[in-house]
Amino acid sequence: MIGEIILKKRKQLGLAGAPTEGSFDIFKAYLHQECDSKEYAEVVRNYVKRNYSKEEAADILKVPTYEYATSHTAGFCYWQTLNNEFTGRYENALNYLKDKFEELRLKGSQIKVVDKPKSAITPIMRQQYHVYATVLDDLYRIEDKWHVNEEMKYDLYRNCIIHDIKRFDEIEQWINEHLLDYRAVINKEDEQIMEAYAHIKTATIKKRIKQLEGFLSDINNLKQSKRAVRKVSVKKVKTADKQVEKLKYQKENMEFKLTSIIPMRIPGKMNLYTFNTKTRQLTVFISESPDGLMVSGSTIKKFDKTKSVVFKLRKPEDIIPQIMSKTPKQILKLIDSIKAVKKSPTGRINDQTILLRIK
Repeated sequence: MIGEIILKKRKQLGLAGAPTEGSFDIFKAYLHQECDSKEYAEVVRNYVKRNYSKEEAADILKVPTYEYATSHTAGFCYWQTLNNEFTGRYENALNYLKDKFEELRLKGSQIKVVDKPKSAITPIMRQQYHVYATVLDDLYRIEDKWHVNEEMKYDLYRNCIIHDIKRFDEIEQWINEHLLDYRAVINKEDEQIMEAYAHIKTATIKKRIKQLEGFLSDINNLKQSKRAVRKVSVKKVKTADKQVEKLKYQKENMEFKLTSIIPMRIPGKMNLYTFNTKTRQLTVFISESPDGLMVSGSTIKKFDKTKSVVFKLRKPEDIIPQIMSKTPKQILKLIDSIKAVKKSPTGRINDQTILLRIK
């Protein structure tokens, strides 16, 4: 481990980058400047669901979102979840939250939720209607012209772009139906079809085949362009309080006189140190990414499996105080000096695990 490059933490944005170690004034100012109403709302919803009964939470959250999605309310909720202290002019913050949510609960209890009737029109049906009302309507006009032996120029690609066509099945079906008939005439495959199109000159049929093949080429190009600009779905990273809500850990251990840190502080940190009081195993989690560690259920995620280690301590009372006081670099040197069988951790945290420290 000695001499290895230590990954630097990337500056995080939004709620994940909020300064939670200083004063509440700085924290609240950051929320006001760097976060939006969606993040405020999510913080408050999570707080309400954790601290109120199911019925009370339902009433509180019935009110319009703008009534609670403010930096002020969200800031109080998040700060309290971190178990941080409210001082000075914010010493009555908890009373404010209690009164605020009671007011919202009473207001929400008067709101009757009416189930909206489910729409029978699906997104695919909307797209089909749009195709029929625009491009397919034009193609049927071309077909009408053909019936009276007239031709009509048409830029299918351009019109699909203009009308923002995203579904091509019906268009392709129309093209292929005509192509099959015209090719059967040219190739003399079916006497009935040849008789049906006997009034049309061969040169005209070939011209229409060329136009239809051009339409197919336009459709293929449109499909390729749609794939090229298709949005890549990015999984939204859960907020810290949502990540750790199911985390099982030991809050306090009297034998070793240890107390766990607030688990909400883990997401986004580069290092986590834990101690299993039953097996006496020390685990060092080192992030594999500049975005820091993540928590899912009772598992630590996004740690470097080659650099992170777990091993049994013979004398925890000697090693743990050093883990709590040294820098990450000094801790790596300390671990290298300890003679023990070291393995890569699984990431699982249980109710025998003390969360010693994050960095």
